Amino acid sequence: MSTSKRIGQFWIPLAWIVATTAPACGDLVIAKDRMATSAIVVGQTPSEPEKRAAAELQHYLQQISGALIPVCADGTSGTERRILMGTPASNPAIAGLLKNQTKRLSDLGEEGFLLKQIGTDLIITANSGRGVLYGTYDFLEKDLDCRWYLPGELGEVIPQRDTIILGKIDRTEKPSLLLRNLHIVGAPGQYDRTIADWMSRNRINAKKTNASGVNDILAELKPRAIDPYTGVHAFAWFVPAHEYFGEHPEYFPLIRGRRANPGAAAMGYQLCLANPEVQRIFLDKAKRYLANHPDVRCFGLCQNDGDGWCECEKCLAMGRSPTDRYVAFVNIIARQIGAAYPDTLIPIMAYGQVTDPPSVRPLDNVVADIYAQRCFPHRLDDPRCPTNVKVVKIIRGWQAMVKPRRLLWGDLSDDPEYLPRSTARTISQDLRWLASEKMAGFIGLIMPISLENMKLYTYAVARMSWNPQRRYDELLDEFCAKYYGNASSEMNRYFRILDERAEKHPDCQRWGTAAQHYFNLLPPAVLKQLGAHLDKAQVLARGDEKAERRVAAEKKLYRQYVDYLTAIAGRDDIEEGVQQGKISNLVANAGFENWPATMKPITGKQSAQPDRHPQEILLEQGWTNEWIRDTNEGTGTFDIVEGAAPEGNKYIRITCANDKSYLRIMQVVKLKKGHTYYFSVRVKADEGVSGPIWLNQDHPAGLDKIAWYSSTRGNWQKVVIPEFTAARDTGTIILENRFPKLFPGSVSFEDVIFVDVTEMEK
Repeated sequence: MSTSKRIGQFWIPLAWIVATTAPACGDLVIAKDRMATSAIVVGQTPSEPEKRAAAELQHYLQQISGALIPVCADGTSGTERRILMGTPASNPAIAGLLKNQTKRLSDLGEEGFLLKQIGTDLIITANSGRGVLYGTYDFLEKDLDCRWYLPGELGEVIPQRDTIILGKIDRTEKPSLLLRNLHIVGAPGQYDRTIADWMSRNRINAKKTNASGVNDILAELKPRAIDPYTGVHAFAWFVPAHEYFGEHPEYFPLIRGRRANPGAAAMGYQLCLANPEVQRIFLDKAKRYLANHPDVRCFGLCQNDGDGWCECEKCLAMGRSPTDRYVAFVNIIARQIGAAYPDTLIPIMAYGQVTDPPSVRPLDNVVADIYAQRCFPHRLDDPRCPTNVKVVKIIRGWQAMVKPRRLLWGDLSDDPEYLPRSTARTISQDLRWLASEKMAGFIGLIMPISLENMKLYTYAVARMSWNPQRRYDELLDEFCAKYYGNASSEMNRYFRILDERAEKHPDCQRWGTAAQHYFNLLPPAVLKQLGAHLDKAQVLARGDEKAERRVAAEKKLYRQYVDYLTAIAGRDDIEEGVQQGKISNLVANAGFENWPATMKPITGKQSAQPDRHPQEILLEQGWTNEWIRDTNEGTGTFDIVEGAAPEGNKYIRITCANDKSYLRIMQVVKLKKGHTYYFSVRVKADEGVSGPIWLNQDHPAGLDKIAWYSSTRGNWQKVVIPEFTAARDTGTIILENRFPKLFPGSVSFEDVIFVDVTEMEK
């Protein structure tokens, strides 16, 4: 362990205390008065991570002291003070000095490292280049006080010293979680070198990616010791519909008596897994891929997004549940991949309809990534949280079938509105629990746009997945002190308020249930308190250019809270105008008063034609300005309930009969491209029930406008889609009971309002 002394709120490494005094006997002087007094020595044939380790150390030593420390590869640096880097195999000078340290090294595995001073030499060594790189970053962090809180220059904290003198160093470390993965996703080019640098410097060792995208990022990942992890939706990559459906529709799922064409997106559609030709295609493609990509150690056989599992007799005979059938199929492929590539792991996704544990045991080379709809404000093992109690039951079911070192927890961490989410404390507690369960690791998913929003979350993930025993409060104190400088105290109070509000929040919040959650999380009094702390922090940060920018960035996020909450509160003038008949409502039968006279079921499965725009089907059949029922998946009821609604005499209640149901109603409305629109609906949802309320303009091209609801605790609540500009001349209103996976139940809708604001304001 490194030695530190606490002064006020700051942790100061012993190296800096020593640096203010004359060197003691045995101290290592790396730089003095901005001049190099030592050399970095690597072996003759260092691996790519070892080369990067030497370059990173040289770069940051120069950033700290102004001294350019030379890098030598011949073992004779010309100076008595050396920083020896590499493995005993790659650097003979290290092997000679560590003859008595073989046991310490053998216990470190692939990623652990040894830092040791012997005489005037500092040794940074490990059993692999990855371990050497991690040891280098640990040295920069613990002994030289460097930090990387966010990708890019603003996220770095690099101290300044003209002289660097180190006292005695002798420590080993290795990670607790074997796989520490952040799935930072986005459009091509959004995952860039600065993000890869940040991941590596914080010892994140895996990047979840598509198999087809590995070549685009491998050159950035390999020297940074980040493994590509191809455990993402991939059935459409293995068997693309545009290539096979025309001649072989039997490769695709039989759903309600017909073979469905998944189209290019393939969302909500799988494959006919019992088909031997599908199995052959998977195996052939997997073997070819692995032969051409020796750096891929985790090669996923992951289903497409959504459900849509095949209902043919042969598939149903593979197992009693979709999870059983999925695992049985994966085992067929994994057995043969394992024979050819025994060190390759095969990730699968316990997600959607295959979240439930299997009764079929996956093979030993199969890794299960569990993505269950967890509650974010509460820790996973919180016995008071009804959602997470059910999630832990799912995890326990998988633990009964899969070895702990073959299980990962996948966190759908992003907020759909890209608002700051107070989950750093929660995820720290989760990682400690996962480590106590001996699970293999963690996968967090966020968009690059959310890196600023979730900087504390990502930093906590990095630090706590390496050492889950670290205290979150200590991490938060360090973050605020180093990142915000003189504004530390106010920013610390700001983040602690957010933490406390999230931790004590009585409601469960699952992914996508932001609207009501933020109303309850941040009432006006709390928002005012948060704003006051930011204003004080802004004053305290003056004169420190980076601290000023960092506080300003947080104030911008705070404004997002305020603006978002203002927007989803709705406009009383529009609501009252519609109710009084003074403003035209574009929705027909907005209160469901005439439902029995206009209700029509969709013929067949509307979404079984994904190559066509859904509105085309509705318009083609003459379904405009009337509510249409779409069962989509599973079974349930659509009931018209008399009375008890906030306005009007009737409302519609959609009930999912079981945890596999997914029910919705729709109405196509005419729009005017370029006009501004306002949309709201009143909602009452049972405990655990949640879903989207959305205006579909051109799915999946990113033009949808979505608001989310969650449990309303027996009350009617208004859910608003903030004003937006139409991009098409038609849109489809969709009201759904979407996520009953953990809590089958009902959601009721009443008083749908959709207004052309542009026309209203003329």
